[in-house]
Amino acid sequence: DSRQQTVIDLLTPEEMRFEPFPAGRLDKDTEGFLLLTNDGQLAHRLLSPKKHVPKTYEVHLKSEISPEGISDLETGVYIEGGYKT
Repeated sequence: DSRQQTVIDLLTPEEMRFEPFPAGRLDKDTEGFLLLTNDGQLAHRLLSPKKHVPKTYEVHLKSEISPEGISDLETGVYIEGGYKT
């Protein structure tokens, strides 16, 4: 099986009884906090761009960033659907 392992694969059968799922995601080769829940409404409230839940990100760069790049990180950029990150 060539499928990549996910965080759900790390749970015990006892933990799986609660049918948890990640509220959000982490890209491959990244690290950070990932909330597991079995509450769909909570996950929606936390993840929906319309709910405006503040999030904090820490960025480590391999090289210097331009002033425009710093501005984008500080103020956000618009993505598909007209939402600002």
